[in-house]
Amino acid sequence: RVGVLDAFCPHLGAHLGQGGQVCGNHLRCPFHGWSFDAQGRCQHVPYRKAKRELPEAAHTRAYEVRVLLGRVFAWFDAEGRPPQWELECHADVEDGLRRSRATLEIVRHRKGMG
Repeated sequence: RVGVLDAFCPHLGAHLGQGGQVCGNHLRCPFHGWSFDAQGRCQHVPYRKAKRELPEAAHTRAYEVRVLLGRVFAWFDAEGRPPQWELECHADVEDGLRRSRATLEIVRHRKGMG
C-alpha cells in the first residue's frame, strides 16, 4: 500500500524525507528508528519495553492518497477535511499511456538502450 506521511517524526521532529528509510512496509525515522506504517501509526520503537498501546501523539499524520495511471496523488487540506472530490481517469487516457510506454520501449530497444 502506498502512503504519504507528514514530513516530521512526532518524537523529536526529525525530517523523515532526509535520511528516513523504507523498510518493508514501514518508514523508519533516521534519528531513533521509530517506524510508521502507511496510515501513520507508529508500529515500532526499538528501545521500547512496554507492551501497552502507543499514545496517539506517537503517530504521524497520513494523507489520503490515490494511485491512478501509475502515479500517486495526495490530498492535502489545511483543515484536515477529507477529499472533496475523486480523481477520474478515463480508459482512453490509460490506453494512450500504455501505447506511449510501449513505443518508448521499442525506441530504447532499437537504440540499444534497453
